[in-house]
Amino acid sequence: MGEGTIIVRDASTGLSTGGTSIGLPDTYDGLKRDVTLAQYNTKEGGLSGGFTVDDNLVQLIRHPIETPVDSVLQIYQGLIDAKDTTVLIYNEAGEVIENTGNWIEFDHYVSDDKLKYYQTMDEYEALKASGGEVTPLDTLIYYKSKVAAGEELTQEEIDEYAKVSVIVKNEANKQIEAMNDSELVKKLKEKGIDIKCDGSGNALITNPINQHSMGTKYDNYLCAFLSTLGMGRALAGETPFTLEEAKEKYKEAVKAGYIDENGSVWDYDGVLKLGGADYALSSEPNNFNRPVSDHEIDINSRMINDLNNGQPVLIHLNSGTDDKHKEYVTDYTKIDGKIYYKLNDSGNCKDVYMSADTFEVYHKNDDDELEVTKLKSGAVRKATNVSFVTPKEDKTSKSKTKETASK
Repeated sequence: MGEGTIIVRDASTGLSTGGTSIGLPDTYDGLKRDVTLAQYNTKEGGLSGGFTVDDNLVQLIRHPIETPVDSVLQIYQGLIDAKDTTVLIYNEAGEVIENTGNWIEFDHYVSDDKLKYYQTMDEYEALKASGGEVTPLDTLIYYKSKVAAGEELTQEEIDEYAKVSVIVKNEANKQIEAMNDSELVKKLKEKGIDIKCDGSGNALITNPINQHSMGTKYDNYLCAFLSTLGMGRALAGETPFTLEEAKEKYKEAVKAGYIDENGSVWDYDGVLKLGGADYALSSEPNNFNRPVSDHEIDINSRMINDLNNGQPVLIHLNSGTDDKHKEYVTDYTKIDGKIYYKLNDSGNCKDVYMSADTFEVYHKNDDDELEVTKLKSGAVRKATNVSFVTPKEDKTSKSKTKETASK
C-alpha cells in the first residue's frame, strides 16, 4: 500500500445490511467506521491535494460495474500507488474528546487522535468475533488504524496485512480492466471463455524461420510448411529449429511426400510430426480452414480455449487472392481492453499481432509502433480462415486436404 490519508466517518447503516459502515447506527457500541467518505492525499504519484469520494469506494467494492471508471482509477491510485497511507476515524460531529472522557466512555485513556484508531480496532475485532462479514478492505483499514495508533504488528498480522493489500490491489486491477473491456471481450466472457489479462501462459516457444532464407526456388511459397512445422515444434515443447534444421526438415518433408517441392502441403499431420508433435490439422469443417466471417464469436472462443490449452492456431490470410499467406498464433494479450493474438510470421512483413475484433494484422513500423499491415496491392492483410490442431487420438478421419501456400 502507499502514502496518503483515508478519512472514514460514521454511517447510519451497517455493511452487513447493505449499508456503508460496520456497527450499530447512532451509538458507539459498534464500529463507527464509515467508508462512504474517503480522502486520499498522496505525496508522490497519485492524487494531489484532497480528493473526496462520496460512496465511490463502497460502490466500487460492492457494485464494481456501476462505478464510474474515473472514480475507480482515482480511488485505487490513492489506495495502491501512494506510499504512507494512514487512516483517521471521526465521530459524527468530529468533536475532540479529552483523555478523561475517553477513559470513562470508551475505556481507552489516550488522546483523541489515537482514540479514533482504537475505536476502529475494537469494533472491527468485535465484528470479527461475532462472525460478521469482514471484507479484505475492512481488514486493510483495521491494520492501517493499528499502525497509525503506534501498535506493533506480529509477524502473523504483517503477513495478513500484506495478503489483504494484494487482494485489494488485484480486485482493483480486475475491476478497472473489466470496465475497459471491449464489447467482444464482454460477449466472450458471457460465454464463459477464460480470458487472462496477461495471455494464456501456455509457454509455447517459437522463433519463426524466414522463408526467404530457405535457399529454394520456391521460398515465396513456404509459409504453410514453415508455419505448420513451427506449430509442431511448439507443441512438442522443444527449442525452435534453426534455419539449417528447417532446411533439412524441408528435404525430409518433400521426400516423405508431405509437401511438394514448390510448397504445396499435402499432409499437415506429417509436417506437424516432423516438428515433433503427434497432432492433426483435420480436414473436417469444424477444424480445418474455417471461415471467420459471420463466425467471429465462435472462432475467437475456440482460439482462446485452444491457446489456454497450449495449442497453437494456423491463420489463413487473404485466402482466395494473390496475397494469400499463412502464419500461426501461439498466444494472446489484452491491450486497452481488446484482445490481440500474437503472430509468428515467416514472411517479410514480420507481422506481430492480429486483432480479435477485426482480424486485421499488425506489424511494427520503423518507429517501433504498431501499424496495420497493407500489402503491395493496397489490400489490408487480415485473416479470412482459421485452422485448429487436434490431438491425434481425437482425430476421426485422416486429413486429405491439399492446401497450396502462397507468399
